Amino acid sequence: MMDDVHNDSNILTDPVASAACPKCGAMLGVKGLPPFSVVQCPTCQFEFQVPARFGTFMLLQLLGAGGMGGVYRARDEGLNREVAIKVMLKSLGDDPQFVETFQREAQAAARLNHRHIAQIYSFGQEKGQPYIAMELVSGGSLDKMMAEQGPLDPTVVIHVGAQIAEGLSMAADAGMVHGDVKPENILFDTDKNAKLVDFGLSAMQSGPGNEVWGTPYYIAPEKVRRQKSDYRSDIYSLGGTLYHAITGVPPFEGVDATAVVKARFEGPPKPMSEIRDGIPKEVEAIIARMLEVEPQTRFPTYGSLLGDMKRYLSKAGPVKMEKSSKRIVLKGKRGVTGKVSATGMLAATGSMTGNVDEVPADMTPVEAIEEVQETEEEAGKRGCRMMGLIIGGVVALVVVLGLIVFGVMKHSERKKANAEQAQLVATQDKARTSIATAVANAKVLVERMQGFVPEAMGYPKEAADEVVKALGEEARALMVPPEPDDSAIAVAADGGQAAVPADAIPLDPAQLAELTKLLPPEAAKMLEGLDKLPPDQVMAKLDEITKALPADQMASLTNKLATLMETMAEGMAKGIAEGMAAMLTNAPVQAAQPPAQPAAAETAQDDAHPVIAIVRGMYLDAYSIKSAAALAERKLQEIEQKAKEAEQFTQVTKQDTEAIANLNNELVRYINSLGNESAFTEAPRKVSQLRRTLESVKTEVASLIEIKRREAIEAEKQKQAEEEAEKKRQEKEAYEKKVAEERARVVEAEEASVEELRQLKFREVFRALRELKENLETPEAQDTASVAIDRVTRIKDFHEYLVSAVPGFKSARGWSVDSADARSLTVGGRKIPWVDVYKERLDIVGELINELAANPENTKKLSLRERTRVMTNAALCMNFFYKEFPSAKERAKTLATEAARLFDIDADIIKGLLPEFFE
Repeated sequence: MMDDVHNDSNILTDPVASAACPKCGAMLGVKGLPPFSVVQCPTCQFEFQVPARFGTFMLLQLLGAGGMGGVYRARDEGLNREVAIKVMLKSLGDDPQFVETFQREAQAAARLNHRHIAQIYSFGQEKGQPYIAMELVSGGSLDKMMAEQGPLDPTVVIHVGAQIAEGLSMAADAGMVHGDVKPENILFDTDKNAKLVDFGLSAMQSGPGNEVWGTPYYIAPEKVRRQKSDYRSDIYSLGGTLYHAITGVPPFEGVDATAVVKARFEGPPKPMSEIRDGIPKEVEAIIARMLEVEPQTRFPTYGSLLGDMKRYLSKAGPVKMEKSSKRIVLKGKRGVTGKVSATGMLAATGSMTGNVDEVPADMTPVEAIEEVQETEEEAGKRGCRMMGLIIGGVVALVVVLGLIVFGVMKHSERKKANAEQAQLVATQDKARTSIATAVANAKVLVERMQGFVPEAMGYPKEAADEVVKALGEEARALMVPPEPDDSAIAVAADGGQAAVPADAIPLDPAQLAELTKLLPPEAAKMLEGLDKLPPDQVMAKLDEITKALPADQMASLTNKLATLMETMAEGMAKGIAEGMAAMLTNAPVQAAQPPAQPAAAETAQDDAHPVIAIVRGMYLDAYSIKSAAALAERKLQEIEQKAKEAEQFTQVTKQDTEAIANLNNELVRYINSLGNESAFTEAPRKVSQLRRTLESVKTEVASLIEIKRREAIEAEKQKQAEEEAEKKRQEKEAYEKKVAEERARVVEAEEASVEELRQLKFREVFRALRELKENLETPEAQDTASVAIDRVTRIKDFHEYLVSAVPGFKSARGWSVDSADARSLTVGGRKIPWVDVYKERLDIVGELINELAANPENTKKLSLRERTRVMTNAALCMNFFYKEFPSAKERAKTLATEAARLFDIDADIIKGLLPEFFE
């Protein structure tokens, strides 16, 4: 089959011999016509482009071409759906760096599943040309809407902008930046929902080096400055797009691209209200913030941007966008202006021409239709005039010519029949010889695969024996997975999937288990029995789960669901042979195992030494080689059985010849595909890798044994250290307990002495506390006892201070103190015992303290140290005797804190005497 190069896009395709009219379905012969030239159906006069084959895609219509390739409307014949396919030039496919970037960006973009991002279906290479197939969005584009309608309604534009921002937000959560948001890349479906296209492709268009890439009208300043760009660069480009759509002019203009780019650094864009009347202030504020030069002054997140947009939209009311059912039809040799966006909508330069040079008899070129019709009319008129003249001569000639023609025809028929018979015999002989050769090649493949099995199975066993030396026999169970049984291989030989129903999909159990843990409980339940459903039901179930995900989990979990769906889609599209290879290298080994053990078993594997996983992987590789050999043997039996069908075609007829030729072609293709399967081609490499891995395991085990020896020594040291530490901890705990008990005895004794102190029995209290201190064993408790003795000493000192200072004291309430001694004070000639004062007259004590201890006028003769000591002692007296009265306690706190403030040298002593006031 010859490759056609379409001149407008320089894409290599395969020509087709016939095409169906899209309107009436009539088949037209198009052999020899250039792909995508325009023809007209002779039945219904509908014009359409000549299709071309591109791998599994039928390219139906060239939507546009650019410097990197072309974009086509196509039909994916594997999945029977229309798609847009972007095909890159072969020169780009020859660049490994471009192909690697293309694949990486396409994979990342394919994981984006959002209603406002055009979905990428698949990508690959055909004839050395990278391509990407994606959702066909056929409702027009924003730039086309702007060109047709001029400045757009601000509410409609913000509505579209919010939809695109939602898609960009989801992409940003996945770590992706679009890089080239512009009107050409915003398309609409038939319901007028906006979709962003060319996700991930802008990174490939920039080419090598540090070249700045982006559309000058909308490019973010940081990209021009070659600074790091992030999602805020997309916010800027979206803002420029919305500005252009509302005002009808881009935010910055200039005589050339350089001038346009520089303009954004010379000041903000012209206010939108100066360009067009009636623009709401909220809209102008939103877009102005999106177009801030510095990223940090733009909207910090898509959430804040969408919040402002949605607040305006809720205020503005419902948005009306007319639905469209129009399709773009490219005809004849019209020029096409503009670029083409990735999903196939014509956006903005270039031209497409259909060149019709050679036209089959049953196909009329568009340019020749009128000329042909006119010629036929004139010929009809001339025929009427000549009919009468020639009718007589024709009758005579017919008789003579008939006799001559009859004889010639008989001879030609006999000669043709003999030649056809000889050709049939030669074709059958050639087909039988080819079948025999193909079967022989299949036997060689089987023998070669069987030769790998003993060596492959020996390596993991030897490796396991080595590991057991270091980790013990119990490690063997973790290293040796169960083999796939014969039933799994038999199912694969029949073209099914191993260890699952014949109509199910071989999903990876580990992948399903991981996904189940991550999903919310309601969604996780939907995964139950997924591996036992038919393909269409599995795809529908995964799609249902995706739509049911919470918004905060949408980004990460959708990617995992998409991976499962991609795996199944690929498996459904591949042939039987590829299905068998997948069985041998992925899920079947796991699927054939018994039900998963409880989580404890998984934990045991997770905690095991990494060498166990290495040996387990060796066994799986060996099993795959063994299974591939068994499968090859079974397939050989099928091939031999199929080859015997040639024996039934014994007649030298066209029907038998076609049948045996088809059988030969089928067998040759099938055997060739088997020979190219990774399960068979990878066997030698796997055996060699197993040999090298065994040597690595031996080295690792020797190192492991030495490590375990050292670990045992360290473990013994650690054990001794821990025992010593535990001993010290217990001793410390016992000591701290004793300190606490002895301190409690001091506190108890101190509280018991309150009544004796009120009775001025200082000597008895001193004696009791000193005896207690002598009986204490811990220094900490002895210190506590010393502080208690100091408190009693200070209370005694304060009593003596009052005795010396109170004579002559005149109360504000009219009474005065005549004299005082250690036991009583005389008020108005009446003696009052101090015991009664301390016990019953808090008011007198309080007044005495306020005037004789706290009033600076009455203590000015004292030094600062003496004064603060009196205040501290007064606080101790009030706190000791009257702690049940909140006012007394508060007064004591005031005195203590003031004393500590006035004489900070003694602050620590005061805090030790009254710690509760300084917590």
